[in-house]
Amino acid sequence: MREIQISNWTELCIYFSKIFDNLGTILIDDNSLRFSSNPPDVKTELIIHRSGQLVANMPLHGVDTFVTLIRIDEKMEIIELIGPNIEYQYRIPPQLLLRR
Repeated sequence: MREIQISNWTELCIYFSKIFDNLGTILIDDNSLRFSSNPPDVKTELIIHRSGQLVANMPLHGVDTFVTLIRIDEKMEIIELIGPNIEYQYRIPPQLLLRR
């Protein structure tokens, strides 16, 4: 499992791009990392701001909080987002993983 502090923005950008490559739309800039699936795929979105703000939307739930640490599993299918008040697992939907 790879651990990346939110303060290590450059490394986080590299891994974010690798994780979501060919799975939907990826937007990366100096302030945020954004992934969103493309229709007609299952609707999902993950946004990590450089400030640590996390926004995650899945078909049955949404999350809006702050994180300081990101853990990525070896298969790059699960992203653990950890902050002072949360430990959230973002799982890439299986339908999207078929695109790899």
